[in-house]
This record gives sequence, C-alpha cells and structure tokens, in this order.
Amino acid sequence: MKRLISITAHPDDDTLFAGTLLKLKHSGWNLSEAILTGGENGVSIKDGVKNLKKQRKNEALGFAKKVGIKNVYWLGGKDGFLKTSDKIVGELLKTIRTAKPDVVVLLNPNDYHKDHQIAYKIGFEATELASRNSYSEYGKAIDTPLILISDGLNLLPHPDIIVDISEVYEEKLAALRTCYESQFSDDLIQFTHGVSMTRGARIKTKFGEAFNVGKLSSRPMLTHKTLKSFGEILR
Repeated sequence: MKRLISITAHPDDDTLFAGTLLKLKHSGWNLSEAILTGGENGVSIKDGVKNLKKQRKNEALGFAKKVGIKNVYWLGGKDGFLKTSDKIVGELLKTIRTAKPDVVVLLNPNDYHKDHQIAYKIGFEATELASRNSYSEYGKAIDTPLILISDGLNLLPHPDIIVDISEVYEEKLAALRTCYESQFSDDLIQFTHGVSMTRGARIKTKFGEAFNVGKLSSRPMLTHKTLKSFGEILR
C-alpha cells in the first residue's frame, strides 16, 4: 500500500489539494496529515463560535474522514505565530517516520500567509532529516519520498504536475461545504472553482490541482520512472 502525508499549517489547508487526496483514497492509498497549528487565531465565518480551536479541530477531523485521511497528527504550534524550532521539527520528524510516506505534500513556500511559508520550511527540514540514516531516537529512517508542493492563494507560476480532479470535483466541494462550516463562504467556493478550472484548462480537462516537485538537497533527484508511476495513478 502506498502512503502519503500532507504537512499543513492550519485546519482547512488541505482543501487546496483535496481532489488529489480523494483520487488517492479511491486508489487505496493510506493518507495522513500533520497539522502544525490549531487555527485558533483564524476568522470564523459562522457567528456564535465560542471555541474556534475546538470547532476547527472537529471540522478538520470530519473533513479528513470524508477525503480518506486516516491519521491526523496535531503538532501544537500557535496559529499566526508559527516558528521553526528544534522541538517542532523533531516532533514532525518522528511523525514522518511513523507515517513512512512515499509522498509528502508541502504548502507553497511563496504563499501569502506567513504560517504557510514557515510550515513549508518546517516540513522540508523534517522530511530531509527523516530520510537520513541518523536521528534514531525519532524512529527508523525512511526511503526518500516524492515531495509535492501544492498550490496556494498565491498560485504556483510554473507547476510541474497538474492532476485531473474532474471525477471527484463535486465530492470535494460537498466535503468542503459540509465539514468546514466556520470557514465556508461563497468567496471560497468561487476561488476554488476558478483555480480548479484554470488548472484543468492547462491539461484540457474540466478541473485540476497543481503541484511543483521538490528536491531534497542531500538526496539525488527522483527518477522519471517514479514521477510517471505517480502520474499513472492520478489519471
């Protein structure tokens, strides 16, 4: 069974690539997510939310169930004040080694939100350390995974991979509407629809999601065969 872990800053960041997760779920992949903060300092679209952190955690768990994420790891960073530290990198390193991913999804390092930028740095560093034959106190080293960098509100200018999500697009929207109540708005749907159509047009299909391929500095590039194999699953 193939495995993927996504590393996000907040509950709901996974909506950026949920169509791809759904395709992998239907192909039998084991999916995990590490969420670095609780989203407690975000904005609630819904009135009357007394404990936003609890609300967003419950929403994220509901969404995870819908898109097939079996394991959700909470890393305990502070929303809006996420910082790189030995503690959080070490905890994420252990999480990655526990998940044993073939693929790691990171957020766009050039996105508008500072937490997204920091989440990329933490995720990249922890993934690189996880593939080294050292740091045994954090578990056994993993094979070098394929790193995918997702689109964000700042779009990737030259994506390496565009996944056709046409067949799961309505399923993705339904999960977003029913699970992320505190974050749901017409603007969010309009953005999701516009980006999905734009990405889909690049590959002559209705809807798509875009990624760049990352490279660990201490490891050789993944082979074309690896990328082709992943692409075949996502067709």
